[in-house]
Amino acid sequence: MDRVFCFPGSFRGQPSAGRGFSVKAQITFLIGLISPILIAVSAHAQEVAFRDTVYSVPEILVEAQRISDLDEIRSRPAFVTIIPVDDASRRISSAADYIARTVGVHVQSMGGYGAYSTASVRGSSGKQVHVYIDGIPLSMAHAGATDLADLPMASVERIEVYRGFGPFDLSGSSIGGVINVVTRKPGDRGRGALSASYGSLSTGKYEASYGLSRPDFDLLAIGSAVTSEGDFKFLDDNGTPYNTEDDETVRRINNDLTKYEGLIKARRQVVGGSLIASNQFYYRRQGLPGYSAVQSSSERITKTYDLFHLGWRRRFLLGVPAEIRIGTHYLFKLDHFEDRRPKKAGVKPDEKNRTTSIGADLRWQVHLPRLRQSLRGLVSLRREAFQPEENFLETVTGATQRRTTIALSLEDEISLARAHLRLVPSVRYERYTDHTRPFESVRADMASYFRNLVEARVTHNLTSGSVGLVFAPGRGLSIKANYGRHYRVPTLMELFGYRGMIVPNPDLEPETGLNRDLGFRFEQGIGATGYLACEYARFWSDVKRLIMFVYVPFAGASQATNVDEAEIDGHEFSLSYGTWHGLSVAGNLTLLRAINTGPISYLNGKHLPHRPEMEASAELGWTHAGIAAIYRFNHIGGNYWNAYNGKTPSNQGPLFPVRRLHTVAFTIPTGLQGTDFTLEVRNLTDERFEDVMGYPMPGRSVSGAVSLDL
Repeated sequence: MDRVFCFPGSFRGQPSAGRGFSVKAQITFLIGLISPILIAVSAHAQEVAFRDTVYSVPEILVEAQRISDLDEIRSRPAFVTIIPVDDASRRISSAADYIARTVGVHVQSMGGYGAYSTASVRGSSGKQVHVYIDGIPLSMAHAGATDLADLPMASVERIEVYRGFGPFDLSGSSIGGVINVVTRKPGDRGRGALSASYGSLSTGKYEASYGLSRPDFDLLAIGSAVTSEGDFKFLDDNGTPYNTEDDETVRRINNDLTKYEGLIKARRQVVGGSLIASNQFYYRRQGLPGYSAVQSSSERITKTYDLFHLGWRRRFLLGVPAEIRIGTHYLFKLDHFEDRRPKKAGVKPDEKNRTTSIGADLRWQVHLPRLRQSLRGLVSLRREAFQPEENFLETVTGATQRRTTIALSLEDEISLARAHLRLVPSVRYERYTDHTRPFESVRADMASYFRNLVEARVTHNLTSGSVGLVFAPGRGLSIKANYGRHYRVPTLMELFGYRGMIVPNPDLEPETGLNRDLGFRFEQGIGATGYLACEYARFWSDVKRLIMFVYVPFAGASQATNVDEAEIDGHEFSLSYGTWHGLSVAGNLTLLRAINTGPISYLNGKHLPHRPEMEASAELGWTHAGIAAIYRFNHIGGNYWNAYNGKTPSNQGPLFPVRRLHTVAFTIPTGLQGTDFTLEVRNLTDERFEDVMGYPMPGRSVSGAVSLDL
């Protein structure tokens, strides 16, 4: 019998004979011991003192299967994809590579591994998708969109992609959805592991990890380094797409990459709960080659961030089962752009953009088994500051822009029809207060636009909500439905402008999205190790007050304004099956229709750009006696490159061509204990294409990796 401390109603599932848990608990309370956390939660907490008193609780037999964190996530009303990253040490892959294979998601990249990449979920923009690491927001208030190339890989356990409806316990309403990167648990890698990979374009990846596990203390340390020349060949049209006579195959220059990342994470039992402290470090330096026809050899960018997180989690028995989680974080980020040419007319100034974010949150949940309900709540406070610095002939420090965010959310899970039907309503309140100081100097022709921004302050009070429904009749089938309204608050750049290139508009309103979806998920075990899982979702989204940049001729700059609207709908289907004689099959299909319904005549009725109408992927795997082989196929349909659906500069029609990518990988034991070798070939047919106009993608690449488990 396992000894497990559990709460009534804390397990969900059908009874399983012969598979139970017995609980024997002895609870001892010492004089004057009161948790300070309970005092913060309840102002009327009474001091309880029991001297040398022991209570014996009779054995309780709970006949239900223990649900894992992943099972709990899948049981939520929202449609979510969980991407395991347990093979990251064997592959030279970025987070964008994993996310791109997710149903309902399209990833745009500006040049392959390590290049700037953003994710669109269910036809949303990159700014409408919130990105988190262990629940800590990474989406910056200044620019909005998160570069997927900034996400760590060596320390990642899994990536959770919530489509359309994010979980209640992540701060911030999101129209498109949520991407949450979950790092590895302390001590989960045993004593140590080493891996080294090397491949095309002089790309190398080196990783080391060490884990320590004790009854009351766990530790994990991971370090990783990646280098690449990135000098792949591509077809250069020499800036004349209509004249093919001057086309030539050239190498990408100034596309090298150096990246380091590290994670230290520790867990210890403190005051009856689990205290987790972690520090994540990231450094990336790379060239910016620019457009294919006019490559730059002098522009570089360096990105550095450091994220510290401290959290505490404890379960209580206050007459009913309850749990509380308290966390705080500090994030420092520095983006440094430099042009190595001598400073003169026509040369870009160097820039340093500093961002700091500090926040705290309180998450709680209370199970009410007699009422067949579970209440969950979130209180979150975040303060973010952005300050630019420009260096040309002299250094000029720009105005500091700040955003203070308060988020409150409450969710109630109501069980009906003997727990076969669950209704999950939630409500969220958010208050955004944005502030900028006076500008030190302004271009003369921009003075009239900046005049009203002396000590500018903008406040948005937003209330959003959703309701989810899960009907589980049994036999692994769940029917899900969701309905809710979400927002995207304007970025600081859109509100207050940027370096004279963007005209401020403090009157901007938040974008709004009304999301709906309906579908099912079926999951069933087959035999001892086999499984079958399939999922289908039909989704709709009406987005209003979309923000777009409009050129202001007499100011020589752009200005953000609320002018666009869109109607988006589509289908998502995914299937996975394994293992039959070592074989596994997986695939997904996304069909998308995203139409502009705004008031601008030449845009109304046109397809939103960079949203393929169809994406599909299929994967076939085989494992036997430590040998593994994988074949993966990705199909990306054609998509429009601009808002008015005009002909592409290559004169090949209004759509980017269809992209078909083939990948094969093999893992073979070397014969040494805990050591294996992996060979991977990506873009097997050497297809050449551009994902973003003017930015070529690499062709075929080959890499090999050796992993050693200590």
